[in-house]
Amino acid sequence: MPISGSAPNKTFTREVATFTGSDAFQQVQGSGRKILSIDQDEAGNDIAEALNSMVMLDGGNVSADIPLNSNKFTGVENAAARDQFAAAGQVQDGSFCWAGTSTGTNTIAATLTPAITAYAAGQVFRFIAGGTNTGAATINFNTVGAADIKKGPAGTTALAANDIVAGGIYSVVYNGTTGDFELINPGTQNITITAAGAALLDDADAAAQRTTLGIDINDDVTFGSVTAANASGSEGGQINLAVPASGHSLSGSVVSIDIGANSVRFFEGGGTARGASMDLTTMGAGATTAIFHSSIAATQAQMEAASSLVVPVVPGRMHFHPGVAKAWAYVNVPSGTPTILASYNIGSVVDGGVGIMSIVYITSFSSANNAPLVSSFNSTTGIAHVADFTASNVVVHSRNAGNSLQDPFGVMLVSFGDF
Repeated sequence: MPISGSAPNKTFTREVATFTGSDAFQQVQGSGRKILSIDQDEAGNDIAEALNSMVMLDGGNVSADIPLNSNKFTGVENAAARDQFAAAGQVQDGSFCWAGTSTGTNTIAATLTPAITAYAAGQVFRFIAGGTNTGAATINFNTVGAADIKKGPAGTTALAANDIVAGGIYSVVYNGTTGDFELINPGTQNITITAAGAALLDDADAAAQRTTLGIDINDDVTFGSVTAANASGSEGGQINLAVPASGHSLSGSVVSIDIGANSVRFFEGGGTARGASMDLTTMGAGATTAIFHSSIAATQAQMEAASSLVVPVVPGRMHFHPGVAKAWAYVNVPSGTPTILASYNIGSVVDGGVGIMSIVYITSFSSANNAPLVSSFNSTTGIAHVADFTASNVVVHSRNAGNSLQDPFGVMLVSFGDF
């Protein structure tokens, strides 16, 4: 066989009788053997067989896929027809889908290179509009045939004037089911505006819009059975009344609300008190009233800084203020066993023996640098004093006039510091 080996290392070897190589005939002659006609025939047949196994330039002998053994074509010329190899640059540049500048306004024509001969579902083409449409339009690529151009979510709406504007770049996708091209980026959108909406859009400012809506800033706005000036809405049984941040004043006015057992919250919007007075009448059982600035309630850090004059305080964070006691207790010891009668932030009291007790906080201080103060309820039975204290508890001793430990009638504790 003239070709031996396997891809990618196949080779052609000349073979004459038993001699091989580039000088096979010389080897025959040198052996003393005559070169016969059969030797010539075999050598010629080997060459013919080798040539037949190669790919002809016109592809005339190709009958199966041709592997390239993980190699690639290089120096490829740009394709000029649909049945030619595409160079990667052509694909990356999008030249196959680019039609350049079209002609026409409502009957649009454009040319693709290479030329297409039929439309196929999913084809995407782009072009520069050569004119501006005035209504429904068609497009014809490479004289394949004029197809309607549609738009909208369902791709069924005919174009409106100015959907395609001269000089703009547009993309269309062919719908193989409807036979239409769908315009991806029309110049106008399908928005229906009512006469009332159009009137609001035409208004120059908020004041003009209120006039259009027939609303006076000083009018009462009613939600259900609640009537309040400038009411903003209701939600979940709560009536939220909002004073605008600026440009309006309730100074000297009275907001009167009859709400039964609901909760009312007034929000100041701009950070400056409006000076309005409120007359809340006919408040039903369980009704509550809260007046808030628009900012959030004071944080723990703001309470501990104790410097703001405008941030509102809520009950759940008042104890963070440095001037507020962090814990207090009234401990009764009538029979030698300390018992908490009333307290705040006190978890327990531990009897340490005659004249000794340890009062334990629920929430500890941030450090042992706190200030517990104790006193005796009845000094005739023992005078209380702080014997020791930590971040989590305070130890109280009570002594009589002779400085001996003695249970008091009662002990009162107040503790200050930082959580």
